[in-house]
Amino acid sequence: MKGQRQSARSFIVAALLFGHWGAPAAVIRRTDSASTVQAPQCTSAHRPVLVSEGDSISITYPGDYTGMYAETHPWVEHHGLAVGGSGIPNVAARANQVRALSPKVLTVLIGANDALTPFSAKAFVKDLFAYTDPMRAAGIKVAVGTILPEHLELPNNPNYTARFNKRRGEINAMLRRAVGSRIDAVIDFAADPVIGPDAAALDKRLFQDGVHPTSCGPGCGGQGRMAEIYAPVVDSLLGC
Repeated sequence: MKGQRQSARSFIVAALLFGHWGAPAAVIRRTDSASTVQAPQCTSAHRPVLVSEGDSISITYPGDYTGMYAETHPWVEHHGLAVGGSGIPNVAARANQVRALSPKVLTVLIGANDALTPFSAKAFVKDLFAYTDPMRAAGIKVAVGTILPEHLELPNNPNYTARFNKRRGEINAMLRRAVGSRIDAVIDFAADPVIGPDAAALDKRLFQDGVHPTSCGPGCGGQGRMAEIYAPVVDSLLGC
């Protein structure tokens, strides 16, 4: 899954020297009144805790979006718990690990492996919220990523791509409507004009195999684009 990775460290150093990469590629949805309150300073003595969860797309690696965030935000204590092949049941099984870290913010991107497993989009979202609701009840701010497109040619399931992209559209619409009631923010990868459309999964510059975004540093490839969308949402929720 990690084939053809390039080292992102030179790009990361450049991002640190010359500032944050690019403008946000998606609207940041806020549900609190933090804009009217002085945000706490993030320093080495006051490092807010961030936990990122999901599947192989979100594994923390220097060339992936969560790894780029960690490298360019040393004032944030980041814990990447995503594991390749995960679906909602796997993420839910790691819930105690999340709670033990007492994060201020939890981000979740899930569905690449199991969006079609439940009998409906509503059932998928219900299962996801059964995991995130207790996190919010514990005082953790939760941001959920919208599901990316896929393009897979499966001999035993020729309609998989069409079914998956239809289902992810339904799920993503529900996630957007849930901001403020069931989640604190949406990280809207799917709304991005570059990596969000169904056809983006066919672009080898963005997706190496029709599922996994390419990794080549900030502002580069699918993971670089994801980093541009992810960072401002997380920064906003962390408040610094």
